Order: sequence, then C-alpha cells, then structure tokens
Amino acid sequence: LEAVQADVQRAVHAKQQTDAAVDAVIADAEERAASLRGAAGWQDGFRIRSDDGSYELRPYGHLQLRYVANSQGGFGASDSSLDHGFEIRRLKIGLRGHVFTPDLNYNIRIAYGRQNSTVSVEDASLEYMFATEWGLKVGQWKGHLIREETIAAGQQLAVERSLLNERLAGGVTDFVQGVAFINLQDRFRAEVAATDGHGS
Repeated sequence: LEAVQADVQRAVHAKQQTDAAVDAVIADAEERAASLRGAAGWQDGFRIRSDDGSYELRPYGHLQLRYVANSQGGFGASDSSLDHGFEIRRLKIGLRGHVFTPDLNYNIRIAYGRQNSTVSVEDASLEYMFATEWGLKVGQWKGHLIREETIAAGQQLAVERSLLNERLAGGVTDFVQGVAFINLQDRFRAEVAATDGHGS
C-alpha cells in the first residue's frame, strides 16, 4: 500500500511539473504575441502598425492576366492569321493606411498602362475625418459619377465593366484632382467636391 501511495504522489508531482511548464510556455507565447501586435501582422490583409496605433501601412496589389486569341480571315481559312498570347490586363500596386492619427488616412496607387507600357499614379489622396461624421479629402481619386465605375477593378463581379456603364459614362469617368467635403452616415456616404472635372 505504501508503494502505491508513493507512485501516486510521484504521478501527482510529475503532473504538477508538467502543468507548470505548460503554463510557463503559454505565458511566454502571450507575452511575445503582445510585443508583436504593434509591429506587423495579418488582419484583413497584411499591415504594419506602430505600437500606439498612430501609424499604419497596408500594402496591396491587383494583377489580372488574360489570354487573347485573334483570328483574321476566320478559323480554318487558308489565308487566316492567328495572333494569340497572354496579356497583363491590370497591374496595380498601392499603399494605404493612416499617419499621426487613425483619422488621417492616405491612399497611393500606381498602375501599369497596358496600351503604352507606362506606369502612372492612379490614386494619391489624403482624407481627414475631423469629426465622427465629417471629413475632408484632397488629392487625386476616381471621380464619383456612376457607381459601377467607382468600384475598384479588383472588387468587380465581372471581368470588365458593362457596356451600359461605358455608354453612360462615355469613357471619360476617370481620376480627378481636387478637394471634397465628406459626410458619413450609417448607410450612406456623401461627398461634395470641387475638382478639375472628368477627362481633364
């Protein structure tokens, strides 16, 4: 009986040591995770943030490839020619986040031009929310004329925007430079802007 009691005491002591080791490992992991929260991580995308949350940087990108085949003269015709290959339809790289305070947001996006192989700035704006519902935006952004046009290419449901959108917008709904006054409500966002106009 004494031998059994000794074995039970050894087992209890071993379990207590194991529990203490597990608790120490968990405490160490929580401490390391807390120290990394201010540095970098994944939360709705990759982000780098200061310890106090005053600064944040979120890089993002969009790549759209497509295969194109163009047959002149018709398929199977003796004088037909077939041009085909992959093309980069869209290539965009950007940075967004906030500086000094979460109320001062920035967005900078550059895009590769598929027609002339140039790189251009699409979006370069600062937005400051000086109250819960009120703010001011300055810089360059996509002009708000037709909702379908203002939806980012990476968030569209189809590969391209509709022909109706192209007809209504006339192909001139593009990026504008200016100043906008913003009002945010629970279910809508309103902007009144002074810009250089569409297609300028």
